[in-house]
Amino acid sequence: MNGVTRSEHLLAKLAYYLSCAGCHEILRAAKINWFRLHDWRHHWASHLAMDGCDGATLMKLGGWKSPKMVQRYVDLSLEHLAKKLAQSQRCAFR
Repeated sequence: MNGVTRSEHLLAKLAYYLSCAGCHEILRAAKINWFRLHDWRHHWASHLAMDGCDGATLMKLGGWKSPKMVQRYVDLSLEHLAKKLAQSQRCAFR
């Protein structure tokens, strides 16, 4: 897929479907008025990053022009950070 992983491809496709006008109707019918489609952008970018997507690819998929914008959208979970810290400590003591 031209250097894009299956996960990245599927998430990009999901982002496309979630941006459709039908989502507004679904949210309205479910009486969810606090949710914005923009919220998915943060969620999508964060999970792609935690899945191992590199910054340059994420920047391209998200349509951002700078790494600073990628950093603004990506919020790594505490669980993810703890896992990476544990991995680095195991490597340091080998």
